[in-house]
Amino acid sequence: MGHGLPAAVSLLPVAGIFHAMAGKGLDIGLIAREMNRRLRELVPTGHFVAACLVEVNEAQKRLSLWTAGMPRPLLCFAGQPPVPLGGCRLPLGIAADEAEAPQDSCEELAWSEPGWLVIYSDGLSEAGHVHASALGAAALEEFLEVNRVQVLARLLERLEARYAQLRHPEALLQDYRTYSYTLGR
Repeated sequence: MGHGLPAAVSLLPVAGIFHAMAGKGLDIGLIAREMNRRLRELVPTGHFVAACLVEVNEAQKRLSLWTAGMPRPLLCFAGQPPVPLGGCRLPLGIAADEAEAPQDSCEELAWSEPGWLVIYSDGLSEAGHVHASALGAAALEEFLEVNRVQVLARLLERLEARYAQLRHPEALLQDYRTYSYTLGR
């Protein structure tokens, strides 16, 4: 998303759209398409929004996922390696025509056992560590797999501590976030 005023300028037009459409229970693919259209109309060229939209139906043990401009979310189950989800789409606000614009289709998934959906920003995969290589999505997946028997909340604390140890002082300004959602509570 970025920092400061440029980030706010890009996010403000779509926040209201998201809340209004989600409040009506509309499909997340349709929400994404409308957010993209609005960004193209209102924000300066070069401004965009990376997004990961998720709709969870706990009763049916299903989720819908739509991502653009974000690293692939990970689906984690105890005792199993993490599974990367989502396809590659341009961030919202970049694609101008229908051929390149966000598609309405979402990834639909079902689960049968408790697990976690882990979403993280590109700051985690882009920040360099002391050996000048990125922590990266592969390193995150490896970390989650090696530690997969732990409670996720504790695991994310360990992940952030590891990240803080590995990154360069110049990378301190890089924004990063990790989010998790427990499936099958």
